[in-house]
Amino acid sequence: MVQFVVMGMYRPYMILVKEIFPNAEIILDRFHIIQHLSCAFSITRTQIMNKLKKNGGEGEKQYRCIK
Repeated sequence: MVQFVVMGMYRPYMILVKEIFPNAEIILDRFHIIQHLSCAFSITRTQIMNKLKKNGGEGEKQYRCIK
């Protein structure tokens, strides 16, 4: 009877929902999608900044722009 389940991205809950409601479609809520993207962007930005900081010179200027 359950068609949709809106939830976060916690894997054990997803597995549980699929076992209990095999025909239900899992929909991830917006908050957790945005949180995941924001975290991934922050990690990538930090990695780029660290590479630029080591290069010095022109890299220092780009480092400040990204920061």
